[in-house]
Amino acid sequence: MFSSIKKDIFKFEEIKQVPIQKMIVCALSTTLPLIIGFKNQHLFDSVLASLLGLALTLNDHHGQFKTRAYHLLVTAFALLSGYFLGSGVNALGDFKYLIFFLLAFILGKIKNFNIEIERIFLFFLLNITTISGLNLSLPSIQMASIYVFFNFVFYIALVKLTDFLALNFETKEYQPKWITFKSALSNKSSTKFAFFLALMTLIGYLFAYWLNLNRAYWIVGTILIVMLPDPRATYLKATQRFLGTVLGIILALICIYFSTNLFLTLIVLIFISNLLMPLLITINFTLGNICISCFVLCLLEMTKSIQENALSLSLLRIEDIFIGGILGGIGIYLSHQTFFKLKKTEQNLKI
Repeated sequence: MFSSIKKDIFKFEEIKQVPIQKMIVCALSTTLPLIIGFKNQHLFDSVLASLLGLALTLNDHHGQFKTRAYHLLVTAFALLSGYFLGSGVNALGDFKYLIFFLLAFILGKIKNFNIEIERIFLFFLLNITTISGLNLSLPSIQMASIYVFFNFVFYIALVKLTDFLALNFETKEYQPKWITFKSALSNKSSTKFAFFLALMTLIGYLFAYWLNLNRAYWIVGTILIVMLPDPRATYLKATQRFLGTVLGIILALICIYFSTNLFLTLIVLIFISNLLMPLLITINFTLGNICISCFVLCLLEMTKSIQENALSLSLLRIEDIFIGGILGGIGIYLSHQTFFKLKKTEQNLKI
């Protein structure tokens, strides 16, 4: 299995139709909030809005404008809910660990059941872990929420302006999301996987914070992303995420090192990364992660503290993603082991 995984790390999938309009929308919706935030001295607040632009792009699909706008609205609402819940979950004390376990369990039930619902809930949970990991309070994210709201409106306006729908018009009917969500939770075949996803998420969370690892929410985020019901897919995705992270960080570090105007360099890197990401991630997950990691490191460089530098942040991200990938691999291995076998077969019953 591992030999075939090695071959598929850089295997190119058949190039899907990714219109240039979608690439431009992604680049603008992740870049312009940062420029406005920099000008208004709200750079950290604009970072959350920029991440929303990326999330909306990953969760945006061809179809009728009304259907797409509704889906994007649900995505934006989930992300905002994640911000607010993340700002208050630390006040629950040790009870927050149970919350994370239950939410990860729900994500496990959804995994591979419906890609749209899965991504919405994944972003929702990632926002909770990130905001709680940064220990941000509700007042500190109020301005960020305003930036997020206006970037959502800006994204919808861009989609309408580029007449994106004319390229691929879908007529199929979409089942209401709450019905799909309810069906996923009632699917008994995913219960075992969901339990181990929740268990490894909790272990990763406790492991990171007991060891006082900086930005330890990256460990949890990696587990949530790479663990899939199929073992081969999990190991492949973990490897691709780690390798893409390393290559993306190296690329960003080289550009930052030779930069004479840091903010301009970061903005150009973010624009190019998010311009190429919608195309590259459909070709190969490793290539897509190079773009995403370059984008994330640029955001971290913009909002770093005086004690931090790009190299230390890079090493932390590589370390945490490596740990998260290992824990995700262990979790999927355990979820496919049979610890108890039913001794009574139909033949034994006859005897």
